[in-house]
Amino acid sequence: MSQGCLNISGLNPIILGKIPTIVLAYLIKISKIHLGIIISLSHNPFYYNGFKIFINSIKINNQIEKIIADKISNIFSISQFLISKKNNFYIFYKTEKKYIKYCTQYLPNSLNILKIIINCVNRAIFNIVPKIFKKFNNSIIFLEINPNVININDKCGATDLKILKKKIIKYKLDLVISYDGDGDKLIMLDYLGKYSKL
Repeated sequence: MSQGCLNISGLNPIILGKIPTIVLAYLIKISKIHLGIIISLSHNPFYYNGFKIFINSIKINNQIEKIIADKISNIFSISQFLISKKNNFYIFYKTEKKYIKYCTQYLPNSLNILKIIINCVNRAIFNIVPKIFKKFNNSIIFLEINPNVININDKCGATDLKILKKKIIKYKLDLVISYDGDGDKLIMLDYLGKYSKL
């Protein structure tokens, strides 16, 4: 529906498919795109599904967000925005590869000596994060990589640190990394279970 709305407004959106929020912000920055919209759950359960809007790679503030949300809630007919096969949407295929290349230049080679678990919380990052980290360490264990729409953040990730701390003891880990649903925040636990937020 959102694609159809933009098309009716005379815009020609680039459709990216399922990607983490942080990838959208990155793409806007490097491509000089002015506007980005993504359906996002962040660290919430699936029934809090919503959207984030970026202008020049910066997320809009809460005041503007509320104005837009109120206007959307007043739409009287959804059917007029349904997507037609004739609409000319462009698929940006290389986004993922560009983002992986961008990330890997900042990760240290020393990752290969650490025992690590990464929790992908059954959301958009489940596919891209393993591709980034496996370039440095093939023995990393990836958890929650089987999304089914409703299992995002369900007893996993940053919303349940007790489970992650138990895994540190069980696997004698050096590091646990747990993302939020849209990939723009994470929590790291060291071998003692102490955490820091990024």
